[in-house]
Amino acid sequence: MTAGGTGRRRRAAALAVGAATLVLVWAAAGGLDSKAGPARTVVASGPARHAASVVSHFLALREAGEWAAACRYFVPGSTARTQCLRQVPSADKGLSYTGAVAVPAAVADGSRALVSVTGHLCVSDSRFKGQGRCVANANPGAGMPGAKLSFQAAYSLAVSKADRSFSPWPCQRVHGEWYLVPVTL
Repeated sequence: MTAGGTGRRRRAAALAVGAATLVLVWAAAGGLDSKAGPARTVVASGPARHAASVVSHFLALREAGEWAAACRYFVPGSTARTQCLRQVPSADKGLSYTGAVAVPAAVADGSRALVSVTGHLCVSDSRFKGQGRCVANANPGAGMPGAKLSFQAAYSLAVSKADRSFSPWPCQRVHGEWYLVPVTL
């Protein structure tokens, strides 16, 4: 393969990590924009609060550049965690996040939860000038279950990301602990 082809593959892999992070899952206990202050979380109680905390911590760790620690929010032994950890060396070399997000709501149904994320988030890679991606959501109810959408339907859509939306982020409880659910990109 040519050097240009290898460079394109590396650039695509680095951006895939960032794009997956954006679409996956990640509202921070502290905002992702150092000037924005803490993200606002308004979640009633119980399992939904714990799932929202997973999303918040994941985002905070990503924003802080603690890539390996953030990967641990995927189910232990899962392909998602393994792939995330494999990408840590690439992420340490230039991925950055900017934006401000909030977790306005979360809802749990048994061992599954959906976490609403609002705000905007951009990822860029300093190694590849001009490469980046931003996502945003202003509607806290976007993709969340309600009168027109059952929890099951909303969860299935969130996992498949059929609409490629920023919110909600799916979580799953395994052995009493909440983890992020990887989505189909």
